[in-house]
Amino acid sequence: MIREVALFEGVTKEWSLDINGWIERKATRGYTAEMARVASVGSLEEGLVFLWAMEQVREPRNYVA
Repeated sequence: MIREVALFEGVTKEWSLDINGWIERKATRGYTAEMARVASVGSLEEGLVFLWAMEQVREPRNYVA
């Protein structure tokens, strides 16, 4: 989680983005809450399974062609 936060902070600085003004999506809140839960009570294996599962889930997107 610390690395992920550092990644976003680095991208924010590199591209001069104001991420503090952005509205966090419900899906993002759920993802970060689950990451925090697994980090605090789960094992390394559970954390790896969680990360793998999140990579497998695809949110449906509506594209206009």
